[in-house]
Amino acid sequence: MKNKAEQLIQLAETKFDLTNTEIKLLQAVIKGEEANFSSDESELNDPAIAPGWDKNCTLRASLIVWLCTDPIACQSLTYLGFKITGANIEETLDLRFASLGFPLIFRSCIFLGMIRLERAKIKFLDLSDCYLTSYKDYDDFGTELDISLEASGIEIMGDCFLCNGFISTGRIVLDRAKISGNLVCNHGEFVCHQGYALTLNNADIQGNIIGEGLKATGGISLFGACISGSIECCRSIMFGRPQRNSILAQNIQVQGSIRLDGAIAFGCVSLQGATIGNSLSCDNSFFINIDDVVLVIGQAEIKGVVLLGQGFLAIGKSRPQ
Repeated sequence: MKNKAEQLIQLAETKFDLTNTEIKLLQAVIKGEEANFSSDESELNDPAIAPGWDKNCTLRASLIVWLCTDPIACQSLTYLGFKITGANIEETLDLRFASLGFPLIFRSCIFLGMIRLERAKIKFLDLSDCYLTSYKDYDDFGTELDISLEASGIEIMGDCFLCNGFISTGRIVLDRAKISGNLVCNHGEFVCHQGYALTLNNADIQGNIIGEGLKATGGISLFGACISGSIECCRSIMFGRPQRNSILAQNIQVQGSIRLDGAIAFGCVSLQGATIGNSLSCDNSFFINIDDVVLVIGQAEIKGVVLLGQGFLAIGKSRPQ
């Protein structure tokens, strides 16, 4: 009688011509173990040389989607879900509207196609140290954009990790997302050449946004977002595109504090209409927006103190009222 791994492999072979790498994945997930495809030589795991990665670390996104959504295959997964390390993932990972009762953990992976998670429900999402390429798509106004992760309306029942070496070369879209834990972006790098690199418009974050040392080329948009905890983006760097803000946080509601200590922002930082339950701290920060407004806090309600003192430098116009 075949064991569970053999049964899952046999089922998968009715849909796919499996590689040895994909068989290794199936054998790991059925045990709830990590599928690690990293090289023993750390320099060979650099995303910059991804085209030269060994084919033995390549997985098809369609196999992962099948494992998550096929009514028979998904029964083989444990509550631990996926934990894939050091893989080169081809094709678009399309899990739109999927309800997954387990976490998705990808670490030090390269995604050669777009990740689509619109209105998906996931226990926990970890993309630490991953490299996301971009894909041409269109926003709600028909504007062409480079997008790496489209996750509008996603529900994450735990934390979301986009940190510790995470790099995206297109927009990360988390508009209207509901995250029950923290959004962690420490030392992540977000790049978009047509607008905001990270969007959290009207998102509901029940924990904190933690982004110490993050870099956003294109800026960050949090219009109308609700954060039950605090925003901690100390020592971060935000580059706003022309005619755009480096940080757009109009009408944001934060129950805790906003800390931008040591941050550098090229472009307007807009907190117009914001409600902040505790303090706003920008000590040792540098905001620059030559010939235009650098900081907007008009109609904002800040219930704690505003710290724009020690080491704070702004070059540009101010609009405090």
